[in-house]
Amino acid sequence: MASSNTTPANPAHTTQQKGDAGHSTVLEERFDPDAMLACLAHPGIDTATKERLKMMHKKRRDGNGLCVTYKKNNKKGYGRLYADKGLSLQMVPSDIRNALCSRLVHDVDMANAHPNFELHLAKKHGWVCDQLQRLCCNREQVLQEMQNAYGIDRTAAKVVLLKLLYLGGLPLDHRNAKALEGLECGEINSFEAPGSSSSSTYTYLEELQAELRTLASNIAAQYPEHAKEAARQRAATKKTSGHPLATAVSLVVGDLENRALLAMKRELEVQGRCVTTLVYDGLHVMRLEGETQLPAELLMACETAIQRDTGAAIKLAQKPMETTLQLDGLRQEDNSGNCCTTCMLALLRHAKQNRLIRMWGEVWEPVPGTICAYQPAADGSADEHPLRSYINSVLADTPSYYEKVGTTQNTLVTFLEQYQHKVKGYHYRGYRDLLSFANGVYVLPEDRFISNDDAEATHIQSSGGIARHHIPMEFTGSTDTPKFDKLVTYQLDDGAAYAWFLTLLGRMQYRVGQLDN
Repeated sequence: MASSNTTPANPAHTTQQKGDAGHSTVLEERFDPDAMLACLAHPGIDTATKERLKMMHKKRRDGNGLCVTYKKNNKKGYGRLYADKGLSLQMVPSDIRNALCSRLVHDVDMANAHPNFELHLAKKHGWVCDQLQRLCCNREQVLQEMQNAYGIDRTAAKVVLLKLLYLGGLPLDHRNAKALEGLECGEINSFEAPGSSSSSTYTYLEELQAELRTLASNIAAQYPEHAKEAARQRAATKKTSGHPLATAVSLVVGDLENRALLAMKRELEVQGRCVTTLVYDGLHVMRLEGETQLPAELLMACETAIQRDTGAAIKLAQKPMETTLQLDGLRQEDNSGNCCTTCMLALLRHAKQNRLIRMWGEVWEPVPGTICAYQPAADGSADEHPLRSYINSVLADTPSYYEKVGTTQNTLVTFLEQYQHKVKGYHYRGYRDLLSFANGVYVLPEDRFISNDDAEATHIQSSGGIARHHIPMEFTGSTDTPKFDKLVTYQLDDGAAYAWFLTLLGRMQYRVGQLDN
């Protein structure tokens, strides 16, 4: 399905409680459905992530939109906003999230948010934090000093700083980020820089650690309700690891981050822009057609809004949405050598282009000239498995398919069965409520007829509506059949009696297989 780069009307709204720290907000997240299908077929994405993506794909609306509610994860309403139920781009790894969204949105991030908000609190309350000030003003210099002193790379240095900010510590005698990430929090020990001829030691991190822990004590004392909620959370989860004040600091800083995000969102909406996703200390903004970067003056306006709302001077940056996933290659031809991946994508593309669905183990195609009527696709012989017949028909000109046709075909049959099963509810929407005619569709619950030429007909078609019956004649308004059908629906409800009644009535009126599908 083609993805639009134009900005839609913003459907978001925010529920504000307890001052300016909104307890919830609803956004319509946007992703590229073609990229989503490619991710679902990608051999390098783990099963758990694919299951999350399948549910997101199933619940999307209007083609590539997903309605997501963001809430605080505690009753007091402290800390960040998180996506409710986890079905959100917020919960998807950044590499995959970028692959899904890079063509549709800009990614705007608060630079160095956590330490800058802590420094803001220190200045606000008159607490001296010279080492934190140095980190906020000269972060790149500090990272380079750490790399030189301990022989670690930039990523590992960032991991160390992140753990320090959450009141942990690490013995820095390891050489890569992977090793650092796996260690438990402990005390930092100063030591000579490897290869240094000087006997001096690099003590900045020790000094920063001591300062951050004093600052945490001050924050907990200044914000006792947050500290009380943090203690309750630790007790409820029986958490014993990590510094006991780390959660309190996170809740206070999270409040400021949340206020900053909502200030950005309000300013962007005033400027006519659409915010689609909250990603911790950043957010996604829909691109305008032909736009590659957000205007600098728009970012400056958001920075002003943040300072006005929180008092903190936060710099914003637009992050490049880079990904290591080779989705473009998978969409066109298989660069990975995976025959099944190529065939899966070919089948999905063909089904989407031709509006095909799977019902009762068969491939169904639209009845020509109708809005939402379907009939079994007439491919292959009567003795052949209908899904195998469909696969053979679509992949007839795909040489790699026939190299291992037996194994590949079995895999593809299973794939189609599982894929359609996941979205069964979407395709079956309206099955009980619609009667198809040659010139339109009759909506039984509303007792009204929609012509093929009506704009609403396009919506029924795009939303996956399927008519229960197709009657190959024009609806004139003089027939009593729809009203009779509505009466039967009301009297017999959803039980087996209703299904048997319609079946027997259909068999009585028409030849077997002619109309009663």
